Amino acid sequence: MAAINFFSHWTRHLRIDGPRKVTGLAKYASDFQFPGMLYAVPVEATIANGKLLRLDPTAAEKMPGVRAVLHRGNIGNISRTTHAPGFDRV
Repeated sequence: MAAINFFSHWTRHLRIDGPRKVTGLAKYASDFQFPGMLYAVPVEATIANGKLLRLDPTAAEKMPGVRAVLHRGNIGNISRTTHAPGFDRV
């Protein structure tokens, strides 16, 4: 059995990605663009603990560049792991 080094947090670990990050050369997921790529823009409630009584997506669907407006009415229930007031019927 190999020995476990319990003091590894006191040792210096080489960060192979460090130089790229500090010089701005590192690539992140948001840095990539592909032909035909779409972007999602989530819209959240503007009122804390507010209840959504109805949704009319027609104005959003008419905006230039919008391909789809996704909501519970066209994709079904959106599962949430949050158990808080307002999420009891989701």
